[in-house]
Amino acid sequence: MATLSGSMSKMHRKVALVIANQSYSKRPLANSVNDANDLADALRIIGFEVTLGADCTHQEMANLIDDFADKIQDQDLVMFYFAGHGFQYKEQNYLLPVDADEKIKRETNIKFNSI
Repeated sequence: MATLSGSMSKMHRKVALVIANQSYSKRPLANSVNDANDLADALRIIGFEVTLGADCTHQEMANLIDDFADKIQDQDLVMFYFAGHGFQYKEQNYLLPVDADEKIKRETNIKFNSI
């Protein structure tokens, strides 16, 4: 019987963080949560461990991202998906939580590069 050696012998995890925000007070979206649920189901079918968040506040998004990052191990295959509003300001991309301030203050949004 043949065996694999080194890093090939380990089965690496496939992990995904999927966040969908649609219940914005000013400009709600119609299908973000449904799309994210469909994607999460498809990812599970192909062996991903999925962490799913829906209609997250700033604090909830920050906690999900931090907790997910803490669980990532070397050699994991990692995927991040966000469905919701976002914007770019001074060449920085931001993801909007559902409680984002109408004036778009940086501290109430999640900087994409922080993920």
